[in-house]
Amino acid sequence: MTGRRWLWTMAVTVAALTIGMVWAARDRWSSLYSNRLTVNEQMIKSVWSYLKPGVTRYYQVELASTAFMRKGAESSKANDGQPDIEVKLTGRLALEWDAASPGDVIRLRFEPSPSLNLRQVNESNDFPPESATISSLIIGIPFRMNARGQLTYAEASMSGDRFAIQLLRQIAAVMQVCMPEDQSQKSWDCDEQDGSGIYHAHYETVTQSAPLSLTRVKSGYALLQAMNDGVSPPPLKGTLSGEGSIELGTDHSMPQTVSGHEEALVTIIVDGGEIQSNARTTYSIRVDGELVESYNAATSQPSQSPGASESPPAQKVVINDSGDSLKRAAQERFGNVVAHDILKEFEGVRNSDSPSRAQAARDVYDKLVGYVRTHDTELGDILKTLSGRAADDPWLREVLSALAYVGCKECQRHLVNEVMARESEPAFASDLLSLLAQPAQPSADVEAALRRLTESPQPVIHDMAELALGTVGYKLRDSDQPRSTAIYQQYADKFRQAQDVNAQMAALSVLGNIGDEGVVDALKPWVVSSDHIRREAAARALRNLRSDGARQMLISMLADDAVSVRRAAVQSIAQMPKSDNALKALSDRFASEKSALVRQPMVQDLARYLRDTPKAQEVVKAAANSDADPDVRLTATNALIMYGIP
Repeated sequence: MTGRRWLWTMAVTVAALTIGMVWAARDRWSSLYSNRLTVNEQMIKSVWSYLKPGVTRYYQVELASTAFMRKGAESSKANDGQPDIEVKLTGRLALEWDAASPGDVIRLRFEPSPSLNLRQVNESNDFPPESATISSLIIGIPFRMNARGQLTYAEASMSGDRFAIQLLRQIAAVMQVCMPEDQSQKSWDCDEQDGSGIYHAHYETVTQSAPLSLTRVKSGYALLQAMNDGVSPPPLKGTLSGEGSIELGTDHSMPQTVSGHEEALVTIIVDGGEIQSNARTTYSIRVDGELVESYNAATSQPSQSPGASESPPAQKVVINDSGDSLKRAAQERFGNVVAHDILKEFEGVRNSDSPSRAQAARDVYDKLVGYVRTHDTELGDILKTLSGRAADDPWLREVLSALAYVGCKECQRHLVNEVMARESEPAFASDLLSLLAQPAQPSADVEAALRRLTESPQPVIHDMAELALGTVGYKLRDSDQPRSTAIYQQYADKFRQAQDVNAQMAALSVLGNIGDEGVVDALKPWVVSSDHIRREAAARALRNLRSDGARQMLISMLADDAVSVRRAAVQSIAQMPKSDNALKALSDRFASEKSALVRQPMVQDLARYLRDTPKAQEVVKAAANSDADPDVRLTATNALIMYGIP
């Protein structure tokens, strides 16, 4: 391994180890967590009060880390005084409750601003032309770092109280440190300052364990859990010390700031040798004053969260029946901004080379959404900016996406008009058609437009429109059952009347999107078909169903002879609500499953049960430690990190 290669390898290692210093000592905190469940159950109510449907709350994140690394003969550099690696990261952590998604889904999103700056000192700054996946332990979200060292994020979501527990466990980690289970632990020192809600913690620990090792995975690197065979030296050993503080809000329920620093003196075993690392990380997470809050168009009051406590959230927007105060609140937030001002800002961001471009683009979109929401009956100014723009124009898609997101009646009418006006353009199918299915509650105008597009002579438009119509049927299942049933019946008839397998497959794809329980009986012959392609199609068509009968059909397909069928069955089970039957079937099948293409989605599904049962933990831990496939090990390790399982 060349000098630059191992330095890049260790850069990834340090990023993975130090980005999560707040949570890096999870072995300690996991043991402290069990005796605080009663406290956390009460605090969960505060989380539900803090997050409401349509609300986005932001935390500002700042992280800086430096590391000195020495390996073998290169130890002569030890006295040059310059760190080998510097990591600097600032950005925004967004917490959103997306009530429009099936079930109550809360999303964590990290928005780097600027992007991660990972700098090599004393080495060339040219990164290899590859990407590396890093698990950020601080918030448990997978990040993708490209060849330029820029960080992008991927969304992670979960629902219900499990999210609330994870949120408390990760953001309030310092507070958990303040309540050690074993009071004889002399390495911990924690106190609260005079009832102020500010907690301080000082700690030091020495570790010699085998939780981490570095391995090559496809085009990148990953940290994986390793088994300690009692003979080989542990891949990681060293001393970790630091101090941190957490300040709670006025109601002492949710953290307002988390800050501190950590130092690590670590020896890492890599490629049969040792690398000495001295890393220091400072971190700061604080509430951003910005709050985005939306309301259900059918009511004059914000939607209420289940189990919310009586204590009000830290920030609140109050509106009356006329909606005038909502518009006033928007004016206070956006100032005297008008449509052309937003367009001008958008064009400035598009032409910018700033490292904070991604964050700036998000801010522009937030302004655009706010403008559309507060001008839902007077959108003339914003629509004028679309005149003459082609289907592949970025500003056109930005505006139409905002119209779909807000989803008011007028918004959807304008969305349909603008999309359909560009039906003849080459980029129509790739850039615009899917926007018609994006509103949370698609209107009759949207449905009519998609039905018209299903008659298009162009196969790509016809096929995409049918799938989008199926999505509309899914979204209407609870709010407008007659319309949803009509869409289902249309494609159920097509499925029965089709003269060839291709036509049946096309109809089945739409039925799978709709998720109507009536499809179960139609699929029974396909589930036992001698054609594995039909069996796979049947498994995928069951993905949006909720019944025990559909789940049992999928469980029976876990023993199918074809890998593609077993994989499709696992992926469809993962989209259903959790159940004891599914957990048992996946756990029992995992050990005998020969294909990594099936074991990997099995681990992803079992991760949903990690906090529910020791059985899921047993299977996922075994996969992380000893699965023969590196992708499966990586998936299992990330799942354990995500759910905070030691």
